[in-house]
Amino acid sequence: MADIGPTTRRWWVWPFGILLFLLILTASLVFVAQAVYVKADSDGLRSVLATGVLLNGAVVVVLGAIVTTSLSLASDMRADREREADKRLELFHRMRAAHVHVALAQQILRVRPDSGTYDEQMRTLLQVAKDLGEIREEVRVSGRLYDEVDRRLIMKGIALILIYLQTGVDEYVDWSKSKGQLPTTRPSNRGAWVVELVTNSEMASTRKTLSTEDVDWEPKGGMPAEYDDGLEQSKLIMRAYVYAASRKARAALREEVSQRVTNRAIIHDDLTELNREIAVRETVGDEYWFDDVLLADDFVMRPADLTSCDRAQFLARVGASAKRRTENIVVAYRTDHTAIVTCTVRMVLDDGWAACRNARLFVRNRPDLPWRLLAWANDPPSNGSVPRDLRRSPRS
Repeated sequence: MADIGPTTRRWWVWPFGILLFLLILTASLVFVAQAVYVKADSDGLRSVLATGVLLNGAVVVVLGAIVTTSLSLASDMRADREREADKRLELFHRMRAAHVHVALAQQILRVRPDSGTYDEQMRTLLQVAKDLGEIREEVRVSGRLYDEVDRRLIMKGIALILIYLQTGVDEYVDWSKSKGQLPTTRPSNRGAWVVELVTNSEMASTRKTLSTEDVDWEPKGGMPAEYDDGLEQSKLIMRAYVYAASRKARAALREEVSQRVTNRAIIHDDLTELNREIAVRETVGDEYWFDDVLLADDFVMRPADLTSCDRAQFLARVGASAKRRTENIVVAYRTDHTAIVTCTVRMVLDDGWAACRNARLFVRNRPDLPWRLLAWANDPPSNGSVPRDLRRSPRS
């Protein structure tokens, strides 16, 4: 389909139409002057009329045509630029509003994990998805609002967000149809879209800790990688146009966004994410998650106090405890069936802090199955003593 955006209209037709009319008028005056002028009587009335009135009038008409056309062109071009700027600003505001709704829904679902809130917030996200679809369509037919490379990147980014949200919508539809009535709880299995959405908000370690004076400082937590990929390729590029970034600046921004997407793909490897999630689940004391999702049947552990425990002993001690942050995650060995991960888990305690080195062995019988934790060994804390939280339970 051809672009039918506001910038594709033939704004130059009217100014050039006026110019053409005035040029025709000028040519007519010159033609009449030539017909009226009498060479044998250059001082006669007809000759004076031809040279003094008609030819001078032709010169005035030409100059007037140039000035009028220039002013008309400048006015139309300025008005066109203003219309384009207003449209870019409108699309950016709509894009920002959509993102704010998604981010707010994430925070509300984190604070209130009940079925009523889930139902309400998913209805909001349904509306957001529809508006994003309309924004993408307007960008598609926007003509010269954006450079072609940026227009396609914006459309791709919005599409990625829509794909991500549609996964949640499909889950919501299945949930709402359960047994013909709204279930009493929202989806809670590890693979549930809403669980991953909320979990990403809690994983503060996924972002660098920067000083508030740093220009790259961001609040803790964040959105899932699939969402961030789409947001940066759409909203970030649209913002550059709103603030009139130069072509060179936009090219540098595209390169930066591309690098962020690449880095995020590495950072958000499934094993990396799983090991970050372990710390979150330990902090809230999610026994169900460890029992049903993570631990292998013959799981064993050596906690930081250098004792040992089996699966049942570990689960018996799971409970809400000190906040943890997982750092320095390294996938030291990985095949389709076995993986060894090392990391540092930092705990903030009332009487200080503790940082424990962890080594974790994950297994699975097929590549399409989720990883299960078979063995977990912790070194004593780096400060040389075992805090009370680590003595009370095998978590670290």
